[in-house]
Amino acid sequence: MANLPSSTLTAIFELQRQIAESVAETSSIEWHLLKMFGENEQTMPEFEELQNIKERLTSAFSRLCVLLLRIMEA
Repeated sequence: MANLPSSTLTAIFELQRQIAESVAETSSIEWHLLKMFGENEQTMPEFEELQNIKERLTSAFSRLCVLLLRIMEA
């Protein structure tokens, strides 16, 4: 088992927190956009972009978690 310094673990957990907050913020923006303007031809590109952002953030979060686990198992 690899022992990472506390400062490294703290940095990783801080990145995870920031990513999670970004996902929540993106979802909030998406909800407000839907509430204010509805889902129509003009807003669809924005909804698609917000969905892409959430997917990239989720992927980054998952990769970071898997990487941390692999390091800890080594």
